[in-house]
Amino acid sequence: MKEKAFIITACLIGIAAVFYGIINENNIVFIVGIIFIIGGYLRIRKNEGINI
Repeated sequence: MKEKAFIITACLIGIAAVFYGIINENNIVFIVGIIFIIGGYLRIRKNEGINI
């Protein structure tokens, strides 16, 4: 359960950072948000056992 909460939190932080980066034209925050989203996505894929 802790891992699911961590993944959800990472994705939500990433989404918020992407929106903030777009609205305020802050490229660093945008890129960090993308990294958080990709990290959360990869963790979800790892937990589900789905390979690319």
